[in-house]
Amino acid sequence: MHITIELTTTPLLAIVEVLGIWFGAIATTAAVIVSLYLGLSARKVQLDVNVSLRKLVYRFQPERTVVCIEVVNKGMRKTSVVSIGWSLGFLSKFAAIQQPGEMEISAQLPNELENSDVAHFCIELKNEYADWLDLFARDVIKTSVKFVPWQLNLYSWKWIVVPRVGKVITVRPNKVLRNKVKRHILKKGYHRDLPDD
Repeated sequence: MHITIELTTTPLLAIVEVLGIWFGAIATTAAVIVSLYLGLSARKVQLDVNVSLRKLVYRFQPERTVVCIEVVNKGMRKTSVVSIGWSLGFLSKFAAIQQPGEMEISAQLPNELENSDVAHFCIELKNEYADWLDLFARDVIKTSVKFVPWQLNLYSWKWIVVPRVGKVITVRPNKVLRNKVKRHILKKGYHRDLPDD
């Protein structure tokens, strides 16, 4: 005896079967795209940079004010910071390499950063050897272009962080630091000594 069973598909079952095949294909494609994105982004250097004014308070020592360049490695790849500096100007750029101070809290260059490592490069505003704030304020005025307010030159101020591999990172300092420089320029009267050319 020979029994045959004939399965008939209803139109609803055929539609569900086609939708299942399409959904499976879309999910497979999405999984491949996500895995490629994660694989390629893990090799990228991702540094987060913040430049601010900070006060260092130590026990039995006078308070010190520093410019702090904080660099955080957010990527999965080990990297190193080889240089830091700053630039002024929109049209004609003036750039300088900045060496961090030799304080015990400050990181030195070059600095290796593992995943999630943080490096703080500190520059004292004023110490027994130099007055960084005064020198920088003079540079803002010296590099100002004729017919352009010096405040725009200060507004264009950016810090530059150069990793060994990857793109150069530029970031603006926070408003507190910019205002400190602005107040220093006004207090010393440097804005009256604008260049003629």
